[in-house]
Amino acid sequence: MLKPRNPLTLPAAALALALAACAPKLYTLNLSPPSQVGWKFALTSSIDEQSHSHTIIQLPGVAGSQSDDRDEQFTGRLEGDGEVIKVYPNGGIQELYVLVKVLEASRGGKVVPNLPGPGAKIVAEREGDKIALSVDGKPADPAATEALNELILLDDEKLTSQQLFGPQAPVSVGSTWPVDPNAVSDVLKSGLGGSADGAKGTMQFKSVDGSGAAQTATLTGDFSTLAYKPAMPSGIVVDSGSIQGNLTWMVPTGPDKGTVTISRVLTMSIKAHGSPNGITLQLEISGQQKRFFEMAFH
Repeated sequence: MLKPRNPLTLPAAALALALAACAPKLYTLNLSPPSQVGWKFALTSSIDEQSHSHTIIQLPGVAGSQSDDRDEQFTGRLEGDGEVIKVYPNGGIQELYVLVKVLEASRGGKVVPNLPGPGAKIVAEREGDKIALSVDGKPADPAATEALNELILLDDEKLTSQQLFGPQAPVSVGSTWPVDPNAVSDVLKSGLGGSADGAKGTMQFKSVDGSGAAQTATLTGDFSTLAYKPAMPSGIVVDSGSIQGNLTWMVPTGPDKGTVTISRVLTMSIKAHGSPNGITLQLEISGQQKRFFEMAFH
């Protein structure tokens, strides 16, 4: 019977090759769209946001209390073809345009007015925490601007998706890494107002699918803060607040053009109380936001 050779007796070169073959493959992954000025893309974006508020109201001089329950919903969808106009030095997209194919949005069951129709050219540019929008060379309607700000994703100059959630070094399938808590807190504070301390989270490189230029990597993650305090009117004190985020990315494994897909679910809960203008309030707010965003570069 033949016996396997002791690997210690193999020549050094053969042993090195054998070890290399067994080592996990490392991938350099970029969670921000790998774009350049002039790159063209097909865009699909959607949002479904729902919230519920429950308020107990005690009026001065009136026995007993009243309660007020409200449900809010915002949904939207944008499909179109576009082009990258401007990028930051860090590679994040600062400005782009989209030629509308489909644009739908409703708030509280009512269609958002003055939405650009098919064929309209939307130009979007990041200016600090906001996105400036124009439609066919003119400033967009305020209601349409509010809806489009939820459907168009542009990177921040300081913190791109890669800097927030991506691996900072090559990684293998199955690798995990922590989310920078300070970066998440900064983003939540700038986007939602108030303060968001104690953030934490973890990302994981789940799998690789396909081959060649079409090969993609799937990453999942989560982050949370149990110390979220949104900005409130004078006289209102936040007792507790939390935000939970669940994330999925699909990105090209190489530097070539490809498709970037982002799915995100945010869940929020807030409890507050106060006595503005002599009216005693107890307030509870809960909500969930689901977003899907895909840029297919070609």
